[in-house]
Amino acid sequence: METSIDVLVVGAGPTGLTLASELVHRGLSVRVIDAADMPLPTSRAIGVHARTLEIFQRMGVAEELITKGQKLLGATFWSGGETISRVDFSEQDAAFPYLLCVPQSETESVLQALLERLGGRVERGVSLRSFRQDGNGVTAALTRVDATETVRASWVVGCDGAQSTVRKGLDLAFEGDSYEDRFLLADVKIDWDTRDDRVTTYFAVDGVVACFPLPGGRWRLIVSAPVGDDSTAAPSLAEVQGLFASRTGSGGVLSDL
Repeated sequence: METSIDVLVVGAGPTGLTLASELVHRGLSVRVIDAADMPLPTSRAIGVHARTLEIFQRMGVAEELITKGQKLLGATFWSGGETISRVDFSEQDAAFPYLLCVPQSETESVLQALLERLGGRVERGVSLRSFRQDGNGVTAALTRVDATETVRASWVVGCDGAQSTVRKGLDLAFEGDSYEDRFLLADVKIDWDTRDDRVTTYFAVDGVVACFPLPGGRWRLIVSAPVGDDSTAAPSLAEVQGLFASRTGSGGVLSDL
């Protein structure tokens, strides 16, 4: 069976959900598919900037998201036990003069609820297998566990991330370069005496530790991996604690990785 719609959105992350909500709000017929069976519960991308909050305010969801996040008013940079620089976001001439740190799972939850209020929904466990375009639109083959479906759409939009099926199907390069450095990421609780309304970053001879406050007393740590460390295994609490202690000199104790 072949169905016909205005737009097929591939991927139900923040980008796909925002796009779908805006299109449905304007009266277009939209389907949103995502290969995952359920939303991911992990924090992933945590920074929501002032301009994004302005857009979310126009969409009617800014205040709801703000209640789920942590407002960061600035950033402090340390090296050798001394402050080397401070940046204050509050000096911005903006409606939201701060960085909102909020788990991506919360952002997606707020945006999915908005889409549903507008009459849309996310189809989970549905993958884009292939597509072909012509002068009038796109024919896409969708698959789920027990069925295959053909969809005709005026537009297909790839919001499906770094491994995008849409981009690969169009034979488009993923332009840009990878960082030469490798980083360990960890969400932890920290027993220390440091403000939780600022990004705090430490520079040491052997690497960097960036600390982003999250809701619920947690912190996102971004720690450059030691030279020569090419492990793909998830870091242990002891490994992160060792790098944190040696580079920050803060005396902070990590827990609840």
